[in-house]
Order: sequence, then structure tokens, then C-alpha cells
Amino acid sequence: MAGADASINCWNDKYHYDFWRPWNAITTTLDDGNAGTTTDPTWTALITAPYPEWTSGHNCLDTGHVTVLRQFFGDAPGSFDITSASALLAPTDAKVRTFSTFSQPLAELIEALLYRGILRLRQRESHRSTSLLS
Repeated sequence: MAGADASINCWNDKYHYDFWRPWNAITTTLDDGNAGTTTDPTWTALITAPYPEWTSGHNCLDTGHVTVLRQFFGDAPGSFDITSASALLAPTDAKVRTFSTFSQPLAELIEALLYRGILRLRQRESHRSTSLLS
């Protein structure tokens, strides 16, 4: 239920605010309000998303799930693993990550969105506050 509620509200907000993504601006210099933005038509994103940036769907879902888990286990349940099945990982990349708090993977998720060009730098703090990390 938490995931469904988070998804509905997240996608409602995405299309209400309709924010562009960084990878859109890098290749086309969208009107981002920054005269210093330089176009680089040769740049390609590792991953693109054909829907608005704000708010992060991944962050919404994960925060909804973590909120429920925290109600039962607190933020530090002990050691737990998350296994990645991403096709983007090289054969030598780690597939299993170990965490000791629910806040740790949420914090890494926000940074990963930034590095992939999916999230704008100034949105990082907003995403941190909506994921209960502040």
C-alpha cells in the first residue's frame, strides 16, 4: 500500500511541476535560467527517462517502503543486503551491497540519480528531505 500511495502521488507531482532533466539541457541548452550553460551535443547519458524529473519515482517508492520498514524495525535493523540485477553492471562489478541502516541506500540512491544526469544538483537537498534523510 505504501508503494502504491507513493507512486500515485509521485506521478501526480511529476506532471504537475513538469521539470526537465539535466540530460535534456546538456545536449540542447534548454532554458534552465543559467546563462553559463554550454551545449554539448555529443554528450550522451548512461540512462534517460522520458518523463519529468521532479519528484524522483525511485525515491518516492523507496521512501514509502523504508517508512513502513522503519515502523517495524527502526532505522538500524542490523546488516542487510541488496542485490542488483542491472544489465549496466560489468561482470566484475559488485552485485550485492551490504547496509546497516535503511538511510544508507536511500542516500546512495539520491547521489546515483545526480551522477546519472537524472537529477539536478539543486534538487538533491529536496530529495534528501522527502526521503527522511535530513
